[in-house]
Amino acid sequence: MSAVSPVGWGARIKSALKAKAGFRYEDAMSHLGRGKSSVFEYEKEDRVPDIEFLRRLRDYTGVSIDWLITGAGPQTGGLDRSALSTAVTAAMKIVESARAQGKAHTPQDVVTFIVDIYESVIKESLDKDIPSTDSEQNSLSQESPSDARRRKTHS
Repeated sequence: MSAVSPVGWGARIKSALKAKAGFRYEDAMSHLGRGKSSVFEYEKEDRVPDIEFLRRLRDYTGVSIDWLITGAGPQTGGLDRSALSTAVTAAMKIVESARAQGKAHTPQDVVTFIVDIYESVIKESLDKDIPSTDSEQNSLSQESPSDARRRKTHS
């Protein structure tokens, strides 16, 4: 969904919840940190949800906070936040381990490392959503995130 949603944010909250596989209000309440009556008030737009609820709803359903609030843009964020968090945590452990062994990294080294990981996670997320030809996939899969960034910069 890339156009503006014709319904209000309350209907988008309800839609996001109902679209969750195996959704039951009783199961969702612990994930959302709200009682059933609060969620119903959000859905009816009698009460405005706070950012913590929107974050929990995003994490629970996978919908974009921008889409929930405005109805504009894609319904899903397209980025696997869990995979990104895991990748960045692993990168930081590698940097800490190297530092403990006496190898110092400049802040720019760390930033470059994290950007490369971030790009690889984004690429993986996009690859799941956008089919490509076999030849295109083979040439791009051989390319490192740094090479991809250079290719984009020089195009």
